[in-house]
Amino acid sequence: MIRKVKTQPPVDLILETSSALFLCGAAFAVICLIMQGAKSPAIGMVSPRALIVATALPAAASLLLLIVAIMAPGIYAVQRLAFPLNITLPLIHGSMIYMLAELTRGSFGVELPPPDLQPALIWDNIGFLAISVMFQVILLTGLAAIRGGSSPPAATAGPE
Repeated sequence: MIRKVKTQPPVDLILETSSALFLCGAAFAVICLIMQGAKSPAIGMVSPRALIVATALPAAASLLLLIVAIMAPGIYAVQRLAFPLNITLPLIHGSMIYMLAELTRGSFGVELPPPDLQPALIWDNIGFLAISVMFQVILLTGLAAIRGGSSPPAATAGPE
């Protein structure tokens, strides 16, 4: 009789995917700030504070995804980086970023946040967020292709 062993998703898979999603999101935030020209008059380049605020949302969403993966391991049910994880994880990550951007806005979107938190509102743009999520899907698909056909842990035979 073969018994399936209930296993937790590999920690390295959780860390790899959440890190990849963060790096892609942070790169998009930095590129967006540079293109917007959010330059500090004092230093003549993008303000470090603006960079930190804009990349804080993808970082917080990645941390939330990490915590959710530990509490609800069913998110990583396939036990490896493959379909549907390469699509669902960026969607979950993107929705968390959007939720955090809406919370940053405060007062149900009626008021603008303080000027120091304004760079976080780049994530409030659905088009920008959708492009970021598409690139995250491409990134995770590429990582899955690079990893090759690493199979999930096999079921072990138990006593009959």
